[in-house]
Amino acid sequence: MRFVYPVIYNNMASLVEGSPVYEEWVEPDYPIYMKYHFFTYNNSREFIAGEDPKPIVEYAGILSYRFVGPPESQTCYSGIRISGTRMASLVEGSPVYEKWVEPDYPIYMKYHFFTYNNSREFIAGEDPKPIVEYAGILSYREYHEKYDIEFENDDKKVKYFNNKSYVYDNETSSMLETDTVIVPNIVMFTLMATTQNFLTKSIWVSKTINELYGSENFTKSNAASPFYEVEAADLLWGLYPNALLEAFPFLVGDNTKFGLQVNNTNDGLYEIYTGKGDSNANRGVVDQWNNASHLTYWYNETCNMINGTDGTIYPTDVAKDDRLYIFNTQICRSIFLISEKDEDVNGVSTTKYVAPREVFEVDFEDNVCFCEDADYSNCLGDGLLDVSQCYQELIQQQMDLFLPLSISLVVSSPEFLYADNDTIASIVNFDPNPEYHETYLNLDLDSGIILTGAKRIQLNTYIKKYSNILGNSKLDSMENLPEGWKYLIPLFWGEEVLPVDDSLVGSVKQSERVTIAVLVLSYISIGVGVVLLIAAIALVFYYKAVGKVTDVNCSSQNYYVRQLFFFLLKNRKPIFGEYQEKYDIEYESDDKKVKYYNNKWYVFDDETSSMAENDTVIVPNILMFTIMETAEKLGLASVAAIEINLMYKSENFTESNAASPFYEVEAADLLWGLYPNALLELELEALSVLVGDNTKFGLQVNNTNDGLYEIYTGKGDSNENRGVVDQWNNASHLTYWYNETCNMINGTDGTIYPTDVAKDDRLYIFNTQICRSIFLISEKDEDVNGVSTTKYVAPSEVFEVDFEDNVCFCEDADYSNCLGDGLLDVSQCYQELIQQQMGLSTPLYLSLVVSSPEFLYADNYTIDSIVNFDPNPEHHETYLNLDLDSGIILTGAKRIQLNTYIKQYWGTSFFSKGPLLDSMENLPEGWKYLIPLFWGEEVLPEDDSLVGSVKQSERVTIAVLVLSYISIGVGVVLLIAAIALVFYSSTITKQLLWLEASRTEDDSRENLI
Repeated sequence: MRFVYPVIYNNMASLVEGSPVYEEWVEPDYPIYMKYHFFTYNNSREFIAGEDPKPIVEYAGILSYRFVGPPESQTCYSGIRISGTRMASLVEGSPVYEKWVEPDYPIYMKYHFFTYNNSREFIAGEDPKPIVEYAGILSYREYHEKYDIEFENDDKKVKYFNNKSYVYDNETSSMLETDTVIVPNIVMFTLMATTQNFLTKSIWVSKTINELYGSENFTKSNAASPFYEVEAADLLWGLYPNALLEAFPFLVGDNTKFGLQVNNTNDGLYEIYTGKGDSNANRGVVDQWNNASHLTYWYNETCNMINGTDGTIYPTDVAKDDRLYIFNTQICRSIFLISEKDEDVNGVSTTKYVAPREVFEVDFEDNVCFCEDADYSNCLGDGLLDVSQCYQELIQQQMDLFLPLSISLVVSSPEFLYADNDTIASIVNFDPNPEYHETYLNLDLDSGIILTGAKRIQLNTYIKKYSNILGNSKLDSMENLPEGWKYLIPLFWGEEVLPVDDSLVGSVKQSERVTIAVLVLSYISIGVGVVLLIAAIALVFYYKAVGKVTDVNCSSQNYYVRQLFFFLLKNRKPIFGEYQEKYDIEYESDDKKVKYYNNKWYVFDDETSSMAENDTVIVPNILMFTIMETAEKLGLASVAAIEINLMYKSENFTESNAASPFYEVEAADLLWGLYPNALLELELEALSVLVGDNTKFGLQVNNTNDGLYEIYTGKGDSNENRGVVDQWNNASHLTYWYNETCNMINGTDGTIYPTDVAKDDRLYIFNTQICRSIFLISEKDEDVNGVSTTKYVAPSEVFEVDFEDNVCFCEDADYSNCLGDGLLDVSQCYQELIQQQMGLSTPLYLSLVVSSPEFLYADNYTIDSIVNFDPNPEHHETYLNLDLDSGIILTGAKRIQLNTYIKQYWGTSFFSKGPLLDSMENLPEGWKYLIPLFWGEEVLPEDDSLVGSVKQSERVTIAVLVLSYISIGVGVVLLIAAIALVFYSSTITKQLLWLEASRTEDDSRENLI
């Protein structure tokens, strides 16, 4: 909210702590968007080949971000967040925190066991398929306890280990832990697979297995047979020594027990968001696992992404149509659930989410990188996921092995739900049914509480015939099977079940009742507040009326009215919008100046965007040209070009991070540098000296500050310089430009202005993004939703090369080597900033030129250099609409385009004469071209509450004037009454004295008589 008070006590409008403006300045609550407009160049190949004379630009779309911040100052009206969003975040002391650390509601892990009674006939080749029978269920009560909990980033993230322990539960089980099942001998096949590439070891292993097989009964526990009889709990937890593991210590060391599950341990180090500071929009979302933001098991970054929560907690206010992501370490990946239907759970309205068939569908767009085979011919098929590599790494770490054991593990839904018909038909008696076999959960959308659910996963393994070079079976037990025989066999399936719990349901019902009560109470409190405020005003006037005449003070009455006005404004519903968190705030010079850092945090806003963050664009490879330019300055251009050429020849032309003049990159990666860049990862000695350990590169920064500001608060000068920047980074001047004039820091940061601005004054903005101050001039008066404002615009002179204020932005005295109108070279500025941010010993020679979007106000030659540009002030100029009295901006947009030069690098030495880069060999010596990358606009849309505040302030200002006249009038009346009282008391005194004297005289007479 903003406040207008030109006629009232000016310190209330200054930026001193305790003033209403201070709170708004520290934590603004009006919406501001940062919108990035992306270009793409689909003729880039032809342009670089010299076939097209100009690049043809097309708009790819807009990525829109909101500035957001801590929700502690916001009031929430839904679900269990009735006491403020902090109470629903995972911060220590909140009710959610205790249940998160150690849940007190029942969770069960149920293992459904198969047994194969025709295993002998199947392995002998007599039965074509294994016949499965259900042996029963082992059910365990699951207990969670989080430990080594460490909060970070002002409690916005938390690191922890989650210990899970399982205790056998007889009541919910249908078998005993000692009951046996006949299943594939996964240890035997693992040992055979592990030694296949070691001839002597392979011969020894198969010989030993055959000897054990000949001396043991076929299904005896731990026997060396393809199927073996084993206690169900031993298959899970590895309770007893395994005869095969004891026979091969050179492979497994001292490890003689083997189970497919672990008990009383953790599954890794998690780092998740607590929900603090973002209205719980990301509560529970995993940021890192085992100190990494990506996995390493799969074939590209998409499949290796860690998405969602761990499936036990979700953000509040979940949108019904959103996908719910679960990161599951048991299947080594993230999966998603989609809403299926609304469903009542014991009187609570929930949405049922299910894992759809696409989760394990082999050619589904999200899954293509889970199989290395580009045409899917060697992929397992729908409904199956090979997690062998993942488990090999996990087992190697757990057992501390020198070599990984080549275990074969494939996960699926139970009974091959959603798999191919051939896969389902391969096991006799399987009959998949979503009701019993799908993963689902019922979620209360407002609170993010799961009322009931089940995660269901089946574990399968491949068994195969291993043959020697003569084609004979290495294992006597499988000699009747054909060469190359291989079969997928289910082992068991597990379901992690959260049954409906009355106390949990009761909590949600209670929260709904309390929410309604809070809304009612809020309305009651508003009503009571108005009554009390009216009473307070009456009390003020009553106090002034009955007090002494010398106590009447007009300014004091104005002060009370101001407090009333601010109170009413502070109780309006908060707006979710820009959050610029100022911190390390330090006042100086009797509060006339203030130092601070301003943190900005951008969050993607889907509603105001026209593209997704992972949508790709084809743009100039600014990093490649930066490396070449830097190498050229250091005399290493030929060396750098050799490495880039090798990479260019081995990559597709527009592949992400490829070493080509134009490359295809995700839009968000271009902005924020999300992923490692192949060029920065080059093992080039000269390059490593330049970039150090930095492997990511983006053109914008997120969740950081842009320097140390020192500004005037407005205290003591009628707010004439409120917000004006005195110093930035402890300096009153910049150092990027060629004299003091251009290096001057003028104006505010563009978010706040002094009160009572003169209409014809220039408005100066100091903008760190363009490394200078610019000015705006008044264009016209304009109505903004009923408020009279003045529209200020950045005129064409701002970037005009020979304008008197700009002559020092170019070093060339006659402008012959200057860029031309509408352009500003900020390369040196960004080189210094990047050097500081990346901690480099020498700068990277980055080429960056800023302009208005689509080269507005540039030379015709510059505009014509890009096909499809059509600059228009209405869409491309920087402007703001200002209420002159208050210094409030009602709406506006700061618009800047980022451009870069790409150029031909030419070798002149004997060994490298001519074009250095193979990708640009058709371009002439000295070729150079300015290419736009994207343009951004920081937008303050019209906000009804902000406009309402200004309108209200105008009414209050009038009321204050009227009240001041009334109070003056009252004061005069009281003063006259007091004077009259003085004269009246004087007259009475005289009369009393005269009467007393007369009475004394009469008494004297009587005495005389």
